[in-house]
Parts: sequence; C-alpha cells; structure tokens
Amino acid sequence: MMYVGTAPTILRAGLDCIASGAAMSDRLLDDLDVVLWTPTSISHDSAQARDHVRGRVASALRHPLPVELPPEDQAAIRRLRESYDAFQHATADSRHRTLVPDRLVDLMALAGTPEEGSGHRWSASRACEASAGSPSSRRCRGRASSSARRFSGCSPRA
Repeated sequence: MMYVGTAPTILRAGLDCIASGAAMSDRLLDDLDVVLWTPTSISHDSAQARDHVRGRVASALRHPLPVELPPEDQAAIRRLRESYDAFQHATADSRHRTLVPDRLVDLMALAGTPEEGSGHRWSASRACEASAGSPSSRRCRGRASSSARRFSGCSPRA
C-alpha cells in the first residue's frame, strides 16, 4: 500500500522504492499487488471538494515521502507536523487543515469536480503513452500495479 499522493513524480519514486524492496526478495514489481491509499473528495463544487480533503492530506503529510519537495513545501509540511492535532485526526473540519495549501492538495489528493477528476486520469495516461517510445521509458503494464501506474503515468523497470 502506497500513501504517497497522486503526483506522477512522487508515485514513480514510491514505485521505485517498492521495486527495490521486491528485488531484495528476488521478486519484480509486477509480482506485487500495489494499492494507492489516496485522499479523495469529489463534488460539483471544486472548492468544497478541495477543502473537505485537506484534513486527510494533513494526515498523509505526517509521513515521509520518497522524494524531497521544494523548500516552501517542506516549510508548510513542517508547520503542519508541529500543529497537527491527533484529536482531530483526518477530519474534514480539523483546525490543522487550514495549514494545507492548494499545492499540497494537488500533490497528495484527488479532489475536485468529476470533470476535473476525469482530466487528471487523462493526463496521467497521456504521460504514459508519451513516454512509451522513449529508450529510457518506463512501461505501463502488468496486473499488480495498474492503478499506481495509471496515476504515475509509468512504472519503474523491475
């Protein structure tokens, strides 16, 4: 289970970590079932959907990510971790949700209108198709990691 968000670069890094772990036990990424634990909120009101998911994003950001984020994101995450109230864990109306900027919602969640969600899936699959002919491309195939690959755009070579 990956709890690393929805940004293709972060998903790729997470899949790389899983592939490395699989290799230590002489397995391939394709041998594993990979599930994304993704904060999700869909509404006809995009702002409402994004606000509803902020508490879950706050919870997710308490955990380390497989990539280093830009300094402004690191500062926001540090403030969030210092202010996180476990008594309001992952709730839609938590006080700490106000510390989650839109950029981190975009990195960690699927939130918005149904039309926006459809566009997110399309862009990820297009990224996979665009990289398919590249000599250094990563392949999107296999049963085990199809949902992770769908959102990451590609899968690591295993």
